[in-house]
Amino acid sequence: MPLKVPDTKALNDLVQQARIGDKGALQDLVRASQDSIYTLALRFLINPDDARDATQEILILMITRLSTFEGRSAFRTWVYRITVNYLPHTHPELQGF
Repeated sequence: MPLKVPDTKALNDLVQQARIGDKGALQDLVRASQDSIYTLALRFLINPDDARDATQEILILMITRLSTFEGRSAFRTWVYRITVNYLPHTHPELQGF
């Protein structure tokens, strides 16, 4: 059975719960984000191993920077920006994207 991706309100609720220490909410945020991060990383990097490595690094950034999410954009948009900012900085061949 495919994973049901939470809607924007549900994601925002998970963010708030994760910020106050709910480990289950944090796990749900990771699960809800990892496939889209991997897909985007794979589009940039082509190599599946590189994309998996980048996904792990981006998920760590997402978790450690969660307190900076202000809610001015959708959570998915915030994660997308982390991803597209991370990839060119760590993979010089992507400079200019």
